[in-house]
Amino acid sequence: GGRLLARKALMQLLKLPNNAINLARNDKGKPVLVDIHDGSHDQKVQFNVSHDGQYVVLAAEWDRKVGVDIMQITRPGEHIMMLHLKSPAARSVGTTSVKHFFHQMKRQFSEREWEQILQCQNEQQQLSTFFRLWCLKESYIKAIGTGIGMGLQRLEFELSPLSWRQVLVVNVASFC
Repeated sequence: GGRLLARKALMQLLKLPNNAINLARNDKGKPVLVDIHDGSHDQKVQFNVSHDGQYVVLAAEWDRKVGVDIMQITRPGEHIMMLHLKSPAARSVGTTSVKHFFHQMKRQFSEREWEQILQCQNEQQQLSTFFRLWCLKESYIKAIGTGIGMGLQRLEFELSPLSWRQVLVVNVASFC
């Protein structure tokens, strides 16, 4: 799904035929467009794809780094969630307790982010906030191309209480 979507979007964006689109992954695993003539990575068009379950999302930009992530909100212990969280701590969690899951994921978020998560009124809202923050972190690291092993706690986001669409990025400079 994701590769086909990326190929189709790039064909339309670049106005090129399918056989002129050559996709590969860079050394960090990020999908890149490769010049069919010299094998170099085309840095002018940035794109990123994420998929989870029946959903696929693609973002593409000219001369801008772009990253995107999508996840279904599921309870800890459900196999779907454990397959998508890429940290070793997340893969090792085999519990249905939200509290235990959050304990295992403690080092992936800053104290301020945990305050945002835990201030929610119930576990479903806490999980929703957790996944929103997780997707923001994944989207950002996919955009800059560093990979998830960079210490996600160093990257901090603050969700606006006004709207779920508004996000304030905090403390990003120390992450790059």
